[in-house]
Amino acid sequence: MIVQPEAKTIGYTPFHYCSDRPLFRINGGVPLNEALQQAPNLLHLAYRLAEDATFERKTDRHGWAAHYLMEMSKAVVDVVVKDMTARAEESKNPIANNTSRLQSFRFVARRKWGRSRL
Repeated sequence: MIVQPEAKTIGYTPFHYCSDRPLFRINGGVPLNEALQQAPNLLHLAYRLAEDATFERKTDRHGWAAHYLMEMSKAVVDVVVKDMTARAEESKNPIANNTSRLQSFRFVARRKWGRSRL
């Protein structure tokens, strides 16, 4: 997979939900290749912590740390896949994509400023 240097994350990919609401999210504006480079690091740390958790019977802190790191790495991969899929769709149908961008802007603007200003 070749990642274009100007491609950046669009953000808003949530992970780790509490009471059906996302607690964390991947931020927008990060170059895709840099974001994707973090996934193997997070997965390696999760693997090492999970390995430690198998030998440490007194506490579950290693297991929970591995769980959160795996959630983070999955979110990073998800955001890169979403962005690359959106770019592929954009190249196929630019008119439809402009409509979806406008709808996305309206959604974010409504959340930020409320309906009365739009």
